[in-house]
Amino acid sequence: MIFSLLVCTTPLSPEDNHAVKFARTLLQQGHQLYRVFFYADGVYSAASKPANPGAARQGELWQLLAREYPTDLVVCTTAASQRGLVAADSDPSADCSSRLLPCFELAGLAELTDAAASSDRVVTFA
Repeated sequence: MIFSLLVCTTPLSPEDNHAVKFARTLLQQGHQLYRVFFYADGVYSAASKPANPGAARQGELWQLLAREYPTDLVVCTTAASQRGLVAADSDPSADCSSRLLPCFELAGLAELTDAAASSDRVVTFA
């Protein structure tokens, strides 16, 4: 089965921790993970310099998952700009390596729509 995840929770919430564990479990069980889309406060998981050390740990867990199982980790450009992670006029293809962790990429809501169309299930963590 092909899954995509929509992560809307802050990196310090129990739901975000559940999202990482859920992703790892479904991959270990042989399912596919098409995309993880970080939206709303979920974009803080991709921050290279989070305000809270606990948030940094969640970002590292997502990076580790993406290295182990090639996974598309997508950060909503608009949500990231509203939270100061990228410039408001930021081009999704622009280099934002100083503000986002490696393995994360900026994209728009079209990628969320594509994830829904390309997956059997979309699971939301909000």
